[in-house]
Amino acid sequence: MQNASSKQKIIFSQITSLIPWYRFDKIVGEFGADYRYKKFKSRDHLLVMIFAQLTYRESLRAIEVSLNSQRVKLYHMGIRCGKIAHNTIADANEVRDYRIYEELANILTAKAKELYNDEKIMDELEFDKSIYALDSSVINICFSLAPWAKYMEKNEIGAIKLHSLIDLKGNIPSFNVITDGKVYDGAILDIIPFEAGSIYIMDRGYLDYKRLYKIEQNKSFFITRTTSNIKLKRIYSNKNTKVKTTENLDQNEFIISDQIVSFVTKDAKKSYPQKLRRVRYKFKEKGEKKFKYLTFITNNLTLEALVIARLYKKRWQIELFFKWIKQHLKIKTFYSYNENGVKVQIWTAICTYLLVAILKKELKIDHSLCTILQVLSVNIFERTQVNQLFTDFDCKNHKEDQRQSLLL
Repeated sequence: MQNASSKQKIIFSQITSLIPWYRFDKIVGEFGADYRYKKFKSRDHLLVMIFAQLTYRESLRAIEVSLNSQRVKLYHMGIRCGKIAHNTIADANEVRDYRIYEELANILTAKAKELYNDEKIMDELEFDKSIYALDSSVINICFSLAPWAKYMEKNEIGAIKLHSLIDLKGNIPSFNVITDGKVYDGAILDIIPFEAGSIYIMDRGYLDYKRLYKIEQNKSFFITRTTSNIKLKRIYSNKNTKVKTTENLDQNEFIISDQIVSFVTKDAKKSYPQKLRRVRYKFKEKGEKKFKYLTFITNNLTLEALVIARLYKKRWQIELFFKWIKQHLKIKTFYSYNENGVKVQIWTAICTYLLVAILKKELKIDHSLCTILQVLSVNIFERTQVNQLFTDFDCKNHKEDQRQSLLL
C-alpha cells in the first residue's frame, strides 16, 4: 500500500502547477514553436529552464547532469522528453522564439498584480490607481561571443539592458523590455502603455521634457528628480503646504518648499508648456548626522508634498528587484550567446520570479522571496506540501532561537 507522501506531488510540480498551461499551449500554437521538435516540446523547454533558475544551474551541462540523475522523476516534473541533452537545450534556446516566454510572463504578471492589488504601499496614502517605479539595469556580456549586444564596442565590452516597470504593490515587474546596452533609457517612455491616473516614479535619467509631456497628455502622473542645470521659474508657492516634520526612530525629514513652476527656456517651454510642481526635501537616515537634499518635479498638483517625497524614495524597490534577480536567478551569465537565447533565459527568469511571488501570496507564506527561493531550491524533488516546508522551517528556526537563548 502506498503511503501518503508517495501520492504527493513533488515541490517542483506544485510550483509549475501555477502556470496556466492551456493558455501557454495556445501561445505555442500561435508561434508554431513545436513544429520542428518531435520530443523536446515547448513545455519541456520551459520546465527545464525554470528548474535551472530555481536551482541556479551554472551551465547547460550542469542542467543535463542534474536532471538525468533524477531521471525517474522527470515524468513527475511534467517533462516528457525522456533523457535531457545539453545540445538539445542549446538548440531550443537559440531557435525557439523567446516571445513565447515573454507572453507567458505577461499572463503571470496579470495574475500576480491581481493577487497583490490590496497591498498598501504607504499607510498614509489612499490611492486607487497603480504606482510604478521605472528603471533599467545593465547586464554585461562578452562582446566577442555576442556582437549584437552593443555597448562599448571600442573596448570590446558588450551589454544588454533590462528595462523594467514594477508595480510597487508587491514589486511585480509589469512591463519589461530587453535592448542592447546603448539604448537611451528615456526612449523606453515611447513604448510604455501609460495608464490614466497612475503614477510613474523614475530617476533623472528619464528627464526628457517631450516624453514627460506625453505622460501628462495621457492623464498619468510622473515623479522624478531635477538635474543641476534645469531652469525653472516659480509661479507661486503652495500655501496649503506646511513645513512638515516627522521625527521617529528611523529618520528626520522636512519639506523645504512646495512650488508651482514652469520652464524658462524657449525650447523647454515648447517641449513642456504646462505648469509643474517642484518639491524640495531633506532627510536624514537613522544613524546619519548630515542631511541629504533632493528636489523633485511632478505633474501631480494634489498629493501632499511629503507623500511625493516618500513615494520617490520607494523607487529604491526597483533597485532591490534588479539586485534580487541578479543574485538569486540566473541572468548574469548565459547558457547561449545569440540574441534569442539570451532573451529566452531572461524571460524564463522573470517567469520564475513571478511564480515565486504568486506562490508566496496564494499560500500566504510569511517569508521574503529570497528565503522562499532558498528553501525551494534545496527541496525541489521532495514529496511534501510547499506550506509544510515553511512550517518545518519555522519550527527549526524557533528551536534554534531557543537553543541560542539557553546558551546565552
